[in-house]
Amino acid sequence: RHTRYWRDWSSDVCSSDLFLPPAFESPINPDFLIDAGLVNYLAQAVVGTVVVDLMMKQGFGTLAVVSSVAVERPRKDNFVYGSSKIGLDSWAIGISEYLKGIPIRVFVVRPGMVRTKMTVGLPELPMTVDKEQVADVICRNLVGGPPVVWVPRRFRWIFVVLRHLPRWAFRRLSPSGGIQVTAG
Repeated sequence: RHTRYWRDWSSDVCSSDLFLPPAFESPINPDFLIDAGLVNYLAQAVVGTVVVDLMMKQGFGTLAVVSSVAVERPRKDNFVYGSSKIGLDSWAIGISEYLKGIPIRVFVVRPGMVRTKMTVGLPELPMTVDKEQVADVICRNLVGGPPVVWVPRRFRWIFVVLRHLPRWAFRRLSPSGGIQVTAG
């Protein structure tokens, strides 16, 4: 679990997490679902709400919420993780809409697989990025930019296509079905 925010902050905050259940864990497990939901969604949304409240009191600020490309298309090997990130992603986009007209900005960062302690030992997927690349994208978008940022950027266009593939075709592209295309 990793969430940062500063009491003596200026105006920028980044919220993220470090929970990806082991690949061998069965997704048909209530405890697994609860852990993923608590860490990847609920804790992040609660901290984000506290931070946005503080920003509203000071009158400005920026919150970067690290989501995942897994929100775009559920896969059989990461649907629990993806569903918890969908909740966070939806919260961030919703609160961003709520804050329109106020000088507080919330934006979503959707990386694919990122090289971190969480992913050590997992097979690397195409377009895997370093955590520093994600941090650079966040820093470049703190002052302004789109409400959703993809890392790497080409994921945005790849998912325009993947989102509309029939299930049978997408299944063939999933890691357990052959070609590896996404990360969660």
